[in-house]
Amino acid sequence: MKTNRRSLLQLMTMGTISVMAGSAFAPLARAQDRADGMVFPEGVASADPEPESVIVWTRVFAPAKAGKVPLVVQLSETPSFERVLVEQQVDALPDLDHTVRVAVGGLQPARHYYYRFLTADGARSETGRTRTAPDPASAAPFRFASVSCQNFQTGRYHAYRNLVERDRSGEAPLDFVLFLGDFIYELVFREGIRPLTLPGRSWETNDGISGRPLSYQYAESVEDYRYLYRTYLSDPWLRAARAQFPFLCIWDDHEFSNDCWQSMATYTDAGEPSQQRRVAASQAWFEYVPARLTGPLGHDYAPVSVENVRFGRGSDLSAEEEPNNRAAVDCIGLPRKLRWGALADIVLTDSRSYRSEPPVAPDQAKKLSLHARALLPTKMIGTCDRGRNDDGSAASESFEHDGRTIVNDRHNKAPGTMLGERQAQWLEETLTTSCAKWKLCASSVPLMPLTLDFRYDLASRETVADEVALTIDSWEGYPAARSALLDYIASRSIGGTVFLSGDHHMHFAGGLMSGGRRVASEFCVAGISSTALGDVLGSFVAGEMAGSEAADLIGGPQTGPTARWINLSFLYGRDTSRPLLADLRAGTALSLAGAQRRLRHIDYLDVRSHGALTVEVMEDGLTGTYDSYDAAQLAGEYDTVIGPAYRVVMFDDGRSSPMAPTFDGSTPFPFDLHA
Repeated sequence: MKTNRRSLLQLMTMGTISVMAGSAFAPLARAQDRADGMVFPEGVASADPEPESVIVWTRVFAPAKAGKVPLVVQLSETPSFERVLVEQQVDALPDLDHTVRVAVGGLQPARHYYYRFLTADGARSETGRTRTAPDPASAAPFRFASVSCQNFQTGRYHAYRNLVERDRSGEAPLDFVLFLGDFIYELVFREGIRPLTLPGRSWETNDGISGRPLSYQYAESVEDYRYLYRTYLSDPWLRAARAQFPFLCIWDDHEFSNDCWQSMATYTDAGEPSQQRRVAASQAWFEYVPARLTGPLGHDYAPVSVENVRFGRGSDLSAEEEPNNRAAVDCIGLPRKLRWGALADIVLTDSRSYRSEPPVAPDQAKKLSLHARALLPTKMIGTCDRGRNDDGSAASESFEHDGRTIVNDRHNKAPGTMLGERQAQWLEETLTTSCAKWKLCASSVPLMPLTLDFRYDLASRETVADEVALTIDSWEGYPAARSALLDYIASRSIGGTVFLSGDHHMHFAGGLMSGGRRVASEFCVAGISSTALGDVLGSFVAGEMAGSEAADLIGGPQTGPTARWINLSFLYGRDTSRPLLADLRAGTALSLAGAQRRLRHIDYLDVRSHGALTVEVMEDGLTGTYDSYDAAQLAGEYDTVIGPAYRVVMFDDGRSSPMAPTFDGSTPFPFDLHA
């Protein structure tokens, strides 16, 4: 194919091809009149826009054992492609599952472009639309959506449909989508709204998480993970969103293994070293999730051969000392930063690859909780996470908690880390040197403390007063690292810092505290479709803690009003929840007038929600708008247009003041009790 009339630069590095746009010209390669979905079954996507460059992506279907497949990528300023800026042959390689990513440079800032891929015989992909970042000096407002957790089996992607259609109508145009993790779920269960099974995998009889006899499968090989990405991308509205908006993506645990840390899977309490699965998961993510992995810590996937070797608890080797773990973790690097005009630096972090092992050993956790990683006393977490004494000497090997002896196997280790030393230092430096009004930090798991003021005593079978963390799988399990980060932000007076997080399957927002004052904000978005935390927690408490006060307060039947009391219990605690629950059962009018918040740093919370967060960024403030769907809506087919059950708007002035939510539509409990 001729390459005159444009400037080209091609770098064949780990499947990434770079081309430079030139002056517009009439296309040489001609497309057929139809878009052949069977040739490009996963559609197209774009990612990580810069002012003069953006990445575009596709996958071409190829028969088994097929070699490289030649394609042509075209990019134009118009969807008709009468005049194009790029027309370049690229090869889809079998080693990358015939996926292609092309970094197109030489573009203009803050401009929409259209792109497509053609086969040698002219079959074309659908047309994608992307957008470049603004000029670094531009202070123009911008809008993006924050999304997370899209379990294919537990609901349909009506939130994506809403984002796409509101953009098409001009009601709420988006510049990009920030994806915060759990693009796929490696765990596949027998039952689901949409059926799914991994080819060739047997059904296990215990999910390894709750101990219940649930049938499940999990991905083990790169082919398993690829199959899941293809299945998820069979959803028309996920494909439509990827074709319409550039995505900025990080990962969480389910792209590899639930509640993982480094290359350790945690389906059982002892954990399973899974270096080979980690490499397979990283390769499949790199193939199907386009990203510009550049910067001090970011780099493209590099193949590596590893063995599954025990490390961490129960081994003489720490995670840092075990070479297979280090190689598996280091085969790809996600942390990176993108600039969006003069208003924002977007900092993309990795909360899984470099974190230390969970602070509390599972056998010790279960002395005080029914779960190895949930509903653990915060004092217990803090003692174990702290590690050795401040002077470097070993702490006590055990301590007493509620009359039980807890063994602290971290007594002679460094404090726990969520990001690892290099990433934590990079984040601090990035925040310090940023000259942007807003520092938008993407974290797959929340920083904000989310605790309850009771727990279930296994010995007495009673609910006792004791503050417990919802889970130690988030920053709640690494309080020393969280305090160090927030104290750093406070000591440097770094204003305009906003964390955007996911993972917890609930909407909530509020302040992050240091020294008793707000130093940053956080917006946590619920899952696009994954089961809401309120339903998960309600089922767990109502089942495992049946008959306890906790079951009355936050469990109860999963239909009817008592299921809403999980929200109340988090925000106001047991002393407020108890009499209001009695009033509810008696049919008495309810009110929260004069009630004091227990978690005063939380401005809004709804644990029964699904949906997306839309963020509008301006010089004088940041507005976050939550769209919330309920589980019944997500079970609905796409032939019916389904909108949010309600919408909540929150304004952040960047000056550490509380954010007061306003509601469009029905007001969720317990906020309706303030009326």
